[in-house]
Formats: sequence, structure tokens, C-alpha cells
Amino acid sequence: MVTLNKVVARLKEQAAGKKAKGITLHDLVTPYSPKIVKFKGLAVEQRAALILYMAEGAWDDVGSPSATPKRLLSQDQLFVQAKGNTKFGLVYIPREAMLDALTRTTSWDQTKADYGISSLEEYLGIMNEAQGHLGKYKSDKWPVILSGDKGKLDELLQDGWHRFTAYINRGLKTIPCLFYP
Repeated sequence: MVTLNKVVARLKEQAAGKKAKGITLHDLVTPYSPKIVKFKGLAVEQRAALILYMAEGAWDDVGSPSATPKRLLSQDQLFVQAKGNTKFGLVYIPREAMLDALTRTTSWDQTKADYGISSLEEYLGIMNEAQGHLGKYKSDKWPVILSGDKGKLDELLQDGWHRFTAYINRGLKTIPCLFYP
């Protein structure tokens, strides 16, 4: 099991040049028994996360991409009819493993520079400060969408940073994730 202490120890090893940086999507999801599920087989909240993300680009042929989130979500069955057989990966990844993966992305050094921080603890502090506007994610059923990068991940998430932050701040033990298989 990956613990926060192990993440911090790994970061120190990395800084000392003992451990290579980088993680692939395969390396991230495989230990946690991912399932491949058709869009129509996902729970409503899982479909909603995809609809809100995909309607602005990849799925703009369904519904109205300029619609409000509420209107898009009311068109769930339209999306099920149009995209029901599209396959996605579904996996629940432990909180600590997600934090470890975050620090192993190729953009972690840039993230630290952007925020003017040097550690995961400082990053978590910034995330805690953002807690005020994240109360709307009271359910743990809305998944984040993992980056679909081939090879080493540049970014951890394609979509769902606010949900991720809320789940980390709430101490959720596992983070629900969708990905492109």
C-alpha cells in the first residue's frame, strides 16, 4: 500500500537521483483491477462526468455543445443512444497512489514552479486553501478523467481537478477514475 510517507520518501529519492521519474497510465491503473465498461453501462454520475467533458469537443455531434450543464445532463439518454457502446476504463485508485502518480508526471516540476512550491505538502496546502468552493462535490460517485497520454503521463488528469481536490481534502480513501482504454 502506498502511504503519504512513502510518497514523500520516494520524492526525496527522486531528488537525490536514485529513482527515475515518470509513470504511464498502464502502470497507474493496472494494480487496481480496472474494468472496461460501455458508456451505457456506467452509473449516471459517471456518464455525467463524461458528458460534461466530452460535449465541448469530442462529442459535439450529440446534443448542443453550447447548452448549460443542466441541459446537457437532461440529455443523458440521447448520449446513451449515440455513444452507448463507446468503451471506457473504470478504476478506483487509492488516494496515496493518486498523489504519488501526480508527483511522477512529467509536468510535476513545472507545477511546482508555477505555484512557487517545492513539496507535495505545500501543494496539498494550496489544495486545502481552495476547499471553500469545492463543497458541491459531496458525492464520491463523480469520477475524475485520467489523462490518456501514451507513454509517460504529462498530466495526471484530463478533467476533474476540482473533484480530485475535493476528494483529497475530504480524505476519500479511493478516487473514482475513468480513462480511455
